[in-house]
Amino acid sequence: VLGVLLGISLRYAVTGLSPLLSDVRAALGIGTAGATFIGMLPTLCFGAAGFVAPFIVRKIGAESTALLAVSLAAAGTLVRPFIDSSVFFIALSIVALVGMGLGNVVGAPLVKKYFPDRQAAMVTVFALLMQAGATLPAMTAIPVANAFGWQASLASWGMLSLIAVIPWGIQLLKLRRNDPLTTQAGSATAQA
Repeated sequence: VLGVLLGISLRYAVTGLSPLLSDVRAALGIGTAGATFIGMLPTLCFGAAGFVAPFIVRKIGAESTALLAVSLAAAGTLVRPFIDSSVFFIALSIVALVGMGLGNVVGAPLVKKYFPDRQAAMVTVFALLMQAGATLPAMTAIPVANAFGWQASLASWGMLSLIAVIPWGIQLLKLRRNDPLTTQAGSATAQA
C-alpha cells in the first residue's frame, strides 16, 4: 500500500494541469511568460528536489522523507486550484512538485528496503504506478472539469497524496515505536 500510494502520486501535478492550462490561465490571468514558467516548473522542481533529497534522507530518514513528500504534494495540489492568485498558484505548484521530486528519489530505495527478495519486480511495479499516475490524470482532467469545474479536476488527484499521508504516518510511528533511531540510522541504507 505504501509503495502504491507513493508511486501513483508522483506525476499527477504535471500531467493533470496540462489539459487545463488554458482554463487556469484565463481564471488567474496568467500570461504567456507565466504559462512558460509553469511549464518549466516540473523540471526545475524535480531537479532541485533530487539535489536536496539525499541530504534530507540523511537528516530525517527515508520514511520521514516519503511522508514529507506526500504531505507537500497533497498540500500544494489540494490548495492551489482554490487560490485566486497566479503567484500563489505557482508557489503552491512548486510545493507540490518539490514533494513529488522528493518522492521520485526516495521511492525506489524504499521499495528495495521493504522488498529485498523481490527488488526487480517491485521496482518495476513502482515504475508502472508512476506511469499510471502520469497517464490517468491527463485522461480524466477534461471530463472531470466538464462535470465539476477545473478546480475540482486539478485538486482531485491530490487526494491520493492526502490518503498516502495516513499509511506513511503509521509506518513512521511503528518504526519510531520499535526503535527511535530506525528512521534516521536504519534508513541510511535506503538512501538515494
